Amino acid sequence: MIQADLSDKVTVVTGASAGMGKAIARRFAECGSRVVLTGRRMDRLESLAEEIGQAGGTALAVQCDVTDWSQVKSLVERALEQYGQIDVMVNNAGFGHLKPFADTSVDEIDSQIDVNFKGLCYGCKAVLDHMVGRRTGHIINIGSVGSVRHYPSFAVYVGAKHAVLGFSRSLYEEVREQGVRVNVLCPA
Repeated sequence: MIQADLSDKVTVVTGASAGMGKAIARRFAECGSRVVLTGRRMDRLESLAEEIGQAGGTALAVQCDVTDWSQVKSLVERALEQYGQIDVMVNNAGFGHLKPFADTSVDEIDSQIDVNFKGLCYGCKAVLDHMVGRRTGHIINIGSVGSVRHYPSFAVYVGAKHAVLGFSRSLYEEVREQGVRVNVLCPA
């Protein structure tokens, strides 16, 4: 496996308390990046920060609900206060309800769109001025195979993940000349 040297970088990972976000945060830390772990479950974030620290890495746990603009803005401010820069923003927080759309409640529609799409937009907005000001930065938005394919009983999730792909491609066109890269990963 190729080992990138990210020892002079700072990476923010949303949804880092479990699953893919936790794995992404570990990998960036293994490559030397100082990692800002964020999610709603502080106990899990603190446990991961301790694990990363014991392995020789550096991690800061910050509780944040990505659906709340003020919390996302505060997260970025906290990361900048602690480390002075943000080089990589991984917008990973996401989830889906497996059920037919006819059985999906309005609250379930709102929560999937809020986390999977609006939260990702908030993360991008919160770091963009900093990255454009430095003329460098990398935004990694986590989509899904649902960003490019359709699946029954996942209509809202797939719709939100399609939005992630379109938004990310458009944002890239806006900021690429200013030194900021925007990529979408679409895991299955």
